[in-house]
Amino acid sequence: MKKAFSGRSFWYIPLLLCVLIAVSCRPAPVKIPSVETKNLTPVAVRPSASPSERGWEEAYNKGVELSNQGKPTEASYFFSNALGASPGNVQVIEAYCKTMLTLSKSEGKSENIAYDLSILQILEGFLQSQIPLVRFEEVGTVLNLLTEVREKMNASQTPVAEKRPEYDRSLALIADGKYELPKTGEELVKALDTLNDLKEYEAGRNKNHGESELSKRIDTMIAQAQGSLEFLTLAAVLKSQKDSVSEACKTSATIAEYELQECEQTLRQMIALHAASRSDELSQELKQLKTLAGAVVEAKGTENWKETLPQLDDFKTKRGQISGASNGLGVLQQKLENLQQEASLLQNTLAALTGESLKTAVARLNSLKEESVKLGNEQSMTYNSWAMDKIKACLQRGREGVGYFTNGAEGRKTIGNALIEELGPIDRRYLTTEVSRCFDEVMGKYLAPNQLNPVKKETDLTEEGTILYTLNRMHETEKKQLSTF
Repeated sequence: MKKAFSGRSFWYIPLLLCVLIAVSCRPAPVKIPSVETKNLTPVAVRPSASPSERGWEEAYNKGVELSNQGKPTEASYFFSNALGASPGNVQVIEAYCKTMLTLSKSEGKSENIAYDLSILQILEGFLQSQIPLVRFEEVGTVLNLLTEVREKMNASQTPVAEKRPEYDRSLALIADGKYELPKTGEELVKALDTLNDLKEYEAGRNKNHGESELSKRIDTMIAQAQGSLEFLTLAAVLKSQKDSVSEACKTSATIAEYELQECEQTLRQMIALHAASRSDELSQELKQLKTLAGAVVEAKGTENWKETLPQLDDFKTKRGQISGASNGLGVLQQKLENLQQEASLLQNTLAALTGESLKTAVARLNSLKEESVKLGNEQSMTYNSWAMDKIKACLQRGREGVGYFTNGAEGRKTIGNALIEELGPIDRRYLTTEVSRCFDEVMGKYLAPNQLNPVKKETDLTEEGTILYTLNRMHETEKKQLSTF
């Protein structure tokens, strides 16, 4: 019986090999195999077996090894070789069939259905051709395998059949330009899957006529859906980044600045990809980012103000502790210099401040200016009070040297020394108009020919009691500076 069919029992082998070669070259589908095959068991190679018998056993064992390693395509070649050596061997047929079934991966997805059907149809023909070759009691095993293959064929075709009306309606909407893409990301993902299914479905309907106009429209809509999904993904990233900037403004302006730069980079990417199609949304995002940038600047200013405030307060504290002269500087002068240093630090900080911190800083700077004016006025008044005391002392001492009719030599010396010692230390640059006038009146009274000897000879510059001597000594006397008060 087997010999009667031996001449035509392997008509399918070349065809199967072609399919297997195509399968091995085909990119692996994304989905997980729908059929999980338990590990196959190798057979023991009998030492007493003939070369032909050992051939199928060795080929079978190699196929089992490859199948168990997850290499069904390579395994099927060795199973085919085993069948050639042992036609009708149900053990090989079963292993071969189950190995081939692991290549079926559609799970109802249209992009894999045609691929699955091509394998299943050839596998169906193969099993049918094996029925005449197996023993009577093994026909049932082959029929069971055949039933499993046909069930998978029906399962692969059922989803498309069930969805055909829905697909036809969607294609009609696309053809009429009425198919609308959803707005949300989750719905867009589903729409993209549907459009890919529609593309496969339309390609199947139109496979004998090349790419249809409808297919091109589907491609356009797929590109639009991908673009929208990409935009929404970037928008979601940007929203998260903006939220991070807002939170960082509360704790660290430096981190907020860094995260703002990431926002700007994401927005630039969105503009580069979707400037034409999403101009209104991008314009809104740009406005929000500008507002956020203002918040970051304000946060930076607040942070700078918080860092500067302790230094400013330290100046104020030290100013309040000044109680005596130091290094030749009077109390008022020390306070003025301390205040000027505080004002300088504050002035340098203003450029980095915004909002409330800027208002506070400006108010403090104005207050420092007012305090500086008060201290300056107080210092000037103190100097002029001192100068006025010196003028009074000069007037009193000068009277002691004035005679009844003329001033004697001792009297002229007394008047000259009073001018030198009392008026000589006064720096007239710091005198008010009134005090300066008093200075002039006393000078005019005592620096006169009737009070001191007038200029007569060269020795007047070195002779006490003369006008020239007195003026020269007043000029040489060190002037008391305003800073000593």
